[in-house]
Parts: sequence; C-alpha cells; structure tokens
Amino acid sequence: MIIPHKIGIIATSAPGVGLPSEALERGKQVFANRGIGLEFATNVFKETGYTAGSIEERAAALHTFIRDPSIDLILAFWGGHQTHQILPHLDIDLLKSTKKPIVGYSDLTPLLNYIASKCGSIAFLGPAFISFCKPEFFDYPWNNLLGALSQNQHRIYP
Repeated sequence: MIIPHKIGIIATSAPGVGLPSEALERGKQVFANRGIGLEFATNVFKETGYTAGSIEERAAALHTFIRDPSIDLILAFWGGHQTHQILPHLDIDLLKSTKKPIVGYSDLTPLLNYIASKCGSIAFLGPAFISFCKPEFFDYPWNNLLGALSQNQHRIYP
C-alpha cells in the first residue's frame, strides 16, 4: 500500500468533541485534497465522561474497521488516557487476520504494542488525525506516513 483510498478514524481514548469545527474541517480537507476518503467511527464524537464511549464501544469501533473491506488504514483521532482499558476486549484472532496498518501516537501506544507483539499485525507510531488539522499544513507528517506505508522509508529515532 502506498496511498490508502479510505481511512477509518478511531478514538480509543478521548472523544473528538474538543476539536474546534474549523480544525476538523481542515483535517478533512487535507485528505480530500489527496483523494482519500475518511470514515469516523461512531464513537469518535461520543462523550462518555472523559472517553469516546464505553470500553466495549471503543473496542467495537476498531473491530468494525478491521472487518470493513473499504477501509485501507486505521488512524487514531488523537490520544487520551484510557486506551489500555480496551485491550482485554479485543478479538485477537481478528487482529491477527488483518493486514491493515493501525497508526497513531500518544495513548494509542499500548494498543500498538499489543497488536504488534500479540498479533503480529502492522501497527506503528505515526501521525494521528489531529496532526493534519493544524492551521498551517506541514508535509512532514504526510510524507513520513506515506514513506512508512510504502516501506521505502524506515527511520528509527533514539
């Protein structure tokens, strides 16, 4: 895979309700300008206390995108503090079966480590959706994401 056709946006911790609408639209436009569709998980903008839905809803959102053949890449909306809660609720066999990269940073790290170590699937630290919502777009996160997806670029930072 070099450029995904459709990206599924997940929220495994904090909901996306705190992002100003103009920033959300900027992020959507970055992908639209590149011909990439986005689908936001049903829980991304759901606020359940300080999380994006219940533990079960957050795990189910990931499972839904793994099963959806139209989704090429799964990208975190942003971080938070509670991704670790979903780990016991994940379908390991489903995660083992996917070839879809799962990408994000911050609180997605426990999920990425779990997937890489327990399932052998593609999971790595990289930009989140919020990385593309900044007032001034920088090519750095986009170019590095494409480099990682195309396997033409491998950088390890100490």
